[in-house]
Amino acid sequence: GAVYFIRQKFTLGAFFRDLNDSERQQLQTNRGAVARLIVDGTPAFNADLLVGDVVTAVDGVAVTNTQGLLELLRARSGQTV
Repeated sequence: GAVYFIRQKFTLGAFFRDLNDSERQQLQTNRGAVARLIVDGTPAFNADLLVGDVVTAVDGVAVTNTQGLLELLRARSGQTV
């Protein structure tokens, strides 16, 4: 086996996943993305985003799922949201 380390520049500094069925039922919505990893020293870390937090909107625009969140973030790259 081999292990590779890749240095990456983070836009937000968080990795997300889609809501699972129990989260959808608990939140009573199909929309949102769950933070699964926050990188120290990034905008997500500095904004106090925590693992398990659910992002439901960015800049007033609803987040449908993880892919939708990434598209919203790319469209606002370099801006404060």
